[in-house]
Amino acid sequence: MLSQLFILSSRGDTLVDKDYRCDSVKGAAEIFLEKLQEHKGDQAPPVLEVDGSFFVHIKCNDLYFVCTVKPNVSPFTVLEFLLRISNVCKDYCGVLNEEAIRLNFALVYELLDEVMVSIKYSL
Repeated sequence: MLSQLFILSSRGDTLVDKDYRCDSVKGAAEIFLEKLQEHKGDQAPPVLEVDGSFFVHIKCNDLYFVCTVKPNVSPFTVLEFLLRISNVCKDYCGVLNEEAIRLNFALVYELLDEVMVSIKYSL
């Protein structure tokens, strides 16, 4: 099951943070960034494991789209989901960058809610 979804800037600023299940570790974004910095440049694998929780992420235009999931979820399904979320954000905001996400913060939050309701927490 998908626990959290967050969008981070390349500097590590949290732009959007949605907690759907309240079963993830506190400070997940910071933990993800620490794990990410252990890898050189863009060499981090798309799935990172920390204490039984998995961080699945993609990088689009210097933004990280990250989900925390439990081990029983297919990582490829989550990667496809993140790619589609980034495409929806781009379609609605016009461009996909930090400024567009900040300016359209409420819209992005609503889009995430609508997407999660439409898939009925199937992840």
